[in-house]
Amino acid sequence: MADHVSFLLVDDRPENLDVLEALLRREGLDILRAGSGPEALELLLVHDVALALLDVQMPDMSGFELAELMRGTARTRDVPIIFLTASGHDEERRFRGYEAGAVDFLEKPLDADILRQKADVFFRLDRQRRDLLRQRDALEASEARFRAIVESEVQILFRVDPSGAVLEAPGWTAVTGQPREALVGDGWLARIHPEDRAQAAALWAERPPTQKAPRVPYRVRTGAGTWRWFEGFAAAVRDDAGRITEWVGTAIDIHDRRAAEQALHQHQQELEQLVEERTAALLRAADEQRRAEEASRQAEKLAALGQLTGGVAHDFSNLLQVIASGVSLLARPKLTETRQAKVIEGMQAAVESARTLTGRLLAFARQQPLAPETFDLAQRLPALSGLLRSTLGAGIRVETDTAPDLWPIRCDPTQLEVALLNLAVNARDAMPRGGTLAIRASNTRLPAEGERAAGDYVLITVRDTGEGMPPAVLARAFEPFFTTKEVGKGTGLGLPQVFGFARQSEGEVRIESEPGRGTTVLICLPRATEAAAAARDRQAAASRGAVMETLRSSTGRTVLVVEDNEQAGDFAAQLLEELGYQTLRAGSGPEALEMLAELPEVDAVFSDIVMPGGVNGVQLSTWLRQRHPRLAVLLATGYSATLVAEGLPEGVEVLRKPYRLDDLASGLRRAFAAVAPEMSERALG
Repeated sequence: MADHVSFLLVDDRPENLDVLEALLRREGLDILRAGSGPEALELLLVHDVALALLDVQMPDMSGFELAELMRGTARTRDVPIIFLTASGHDEERRFRGYEAGAVDFLEKPLDADILRQKADVFFRLDRQRRDLLRQRDALEASEARFRAIVESEVQILFRVDPSGAVLEAPGWTAVTGQPREALVGDGWLARIHPEDRAQAAALWAERPPTQKAPRVPYRVRTGAGTWRWFEGFAAAVRDDAGRITEWVGTAIDIHDRRAAEQALHQHQQELEQLVEERTAALLRAADEQRRAEEASRQAEKLAALGQLTGGVAHDFSNLLQVIASGVSLLARPKLTETRQAKVIEGMQAAVESARTLTGRLLAFARQQPLAPETFDLAQRLPALSGLLRSTLGAGIRVETDTAPDLWPIRCDPTQLEVALLNLAVNARDAMPRGGTLAIRASNTRLPAEGERAAGDYVLITVRDTGEGMPPAVLARAFEPFFTTKEVGKGTGLGLPQVFGFARQSEGEVRIESEPGRGTTVLICLPRATEAAAAARDRQAAASRGAVMETLRSSTGRTVLVVEDNEQAGDFAAQLLEELGYQTLRAGSGPEALEMLAELPEVDAVFSDIVMPGGVNGVQLSTWLRQRHPRLAVLLATGYSATLVAEGLPEGVEVLRKPYRLDDLASGLRRAFAAVAPEMSERALG
């Protein structure tokens, strides 16, 4: 570092250098080591040293010879030298050492205290030398700056008596053209701008000795008749008693500097105004862009909503027409039983179609209630391939292949089969002249990307040899109700169902396709991390089945139906009565709570999930589980976001709308089975 002091140690024995360095080491000291005279000379060429400690007896070049070379070089001539010798009493050697430039001799073995004391002297001397050099450099720089100011700027020097009368002012006449005799006294004020005379005269106003003298700007009329800015400075000269005997000072021409400052100030104002204008313009542009983007998003939403509602309205209108026609026919008094059965069958088919359509919509929106299981896809795929062959026809060759060590997956197997069936049907339509559909499953490990978490996945690849898709069609493949098929040949919900199923199963789906090169759909489903999940599924199913066998009879049981839609509630009550249950009705969650407080004979609650009144079905079931643990609870919904958002209490069963009579019966049996152990314990107590 620049403030560090350097010592040079020269000895041909490294152990001696180690001892010296250990004795001399201190804060702010850099120690240079050399094992020979030539090595020491190399160090001296690049380092300034405050002290050199030289061993006398060294091979090749003795300490005396090294010292003589140092004295013969201007760079090292003034370096103090201390010789280290084991024969200090040899007067001849001492004489030669002092003649070579030594300032001292130290005898070996060395006295550590003496060595440190002598080294400390040279350490402090070098520090003082450096301080003096810095002070000298600073003084020279200050003198140079002052000299530059005096030489480069127009100067007026003046002496003024204590009353303010000018004694002399060298340079004033050259600037103003005013004769010397005219400025004596206060005649010089005639050349000062009238607005600045008071502050110019205040330069030699008496003030305390400790107060800093001000620098006063004022305008002076030049000999050419123009006004120029000067900056005046005056210092008081005092006698031994502290009285002012005169004032001395200078006036420096600052006209060009002041003009530059004014121009800079004006430029800054213009720049600030320009920045404000540009900022306002950018804010307006950003606001306009946001409004345009929002308008574009709204237009896209309206277009998507129009397409969605149009498709839903078209499909549901057809299904409602079937049901409406059936109701009209059933109302005819002379309809034969055969015709009645046929009409009812058609209405049931329409209901199933509506249920399937709703499921696809929910799957696309990732709101479909799933029933995940842990299973081995390799065991299910062969059976599915048989269904695909019969569905696709003889012109389509179906190939399936699974990795021998395929990982288990956890998802809804039924929805997975529906997704693969949708892909197979799309592939068939893309291969009107026949082709090959290949379904393969393998293990893969994927990094985190987007919404996908890093981890192990099972990759299901569905590849066909069909016509492929152009980029415009590929970009819209997952849009609901988007289809390139003829009217009536497709709903446009096949690929959206696949997309929704994969995302809801915490996986992803991707399509690769080019015109004339077929289409490949890649479905990634997460590996099942809990091997016990499948066992839990089987155990739960077996438990429910065993309990259902013991609770077949519904005679004498009362079910409270909670439904805000009066028609839906009426039909639910009729179905329950058809099953042999007695029914009570409530139009909201709060009403149901009031009724249950007064009617302890209720055995089960059948409630819709989405209801007004501040208490939905999930909240109602949570309250019932806490207050009435033996009460069976069955919830019905066609939309499951509430389940995900608020959580379903344990022991509460869910029935998906629309439901049939047998679905309702099965759901109630499961609900009673969920509370059967507790009921048994109470009976034994």
